[in-house]
Amino acid sequence: MAFIVENWVDLALIIVGASAFITYFLQGRREKIDAASVLVLQIDELLEKIGEMSSYIVEGQLNNTAFYESLPLFEENYWNKYKHLFVKNMDAAEYSTLNKFYNYASEIQEQHQLMKNLQRNGFFQTQGAYTQLEVQSILRDLDTLNSLPNAQALSKAVSETVPSNTSEENKKILDSMVQQVLTANPQFDMSQFWATYNRHRGQIYDVLNQGALTYYVPKQIGLSLEKSIQGAMNLGIAGRDGYRVLKKISKRKL
Repeated sequence: MAFIVENWVDLALIIVGASAFITYFLQGRREKIDAASVLVLQIDELLEKIGEMSSYIVEGQLNNTAFYESLPLFEENYWNKYKHLFVKNMDAAEYSTLNKFYNYASEIQEQHQLMKNLQRNGFFQTQGAYTQLEVQSILRDLDTLNSLPNAQALSKAVSETVPSNTSEENKKILDSMVQQVLTANPQFDMSQFWATYNRHRGQIYDVLNQGALTYYVPKQIGLSLEKSIQGAMNLGIAGRDGYRVLKKISKRKL
């Protein structure tokens, strides 16, 4: 007891230091376990998504709908974030293989994003074409309807130009001709405009929706995707020692 009393300050320092060391050790161990768990989950998810994406390419042709509906491979590259924690847990070959796998995944992600950007740009361009053609159709239809004769103006012009000595029979014939012209060319009204314009607008939609505009996807996107997908799958990452090391660490207890 006298020893403790005389050396309580030193003992307290030792206890504090030991506690700090234990806390630091446990925090590091927890960080490593959590990182391994996250990596295993991400690798499993990447393998599933890459396998699914391989089905989007058939004989070098990309399935545009499938790519449009697909989500990014990952939001964050956890291997780049945590790989320093596992340098001492696996040999250089396994460490390098995991690097290669994530490099392939990053390349697939890049080409996938490029593909989706091209799709979005294509949609904007198609919408622009719709708008431009619709504006042209509106202006053309308005000009056409505005150029048709007005019934009152036409009747007045005819009555003023007919000679006073014109016989009643000829006046009737001329009046009949005027009525035929007016019947064939009724005066402008909004209902007639909309009927004409809606017909033209339907024709525009039919033409553009049937592929009148060329949708171009560079061949290199498909080639790069196929190469990276095949490279990632050929690594057999789920059967490698590096993956097994991560899985083993992820199951450790504190």
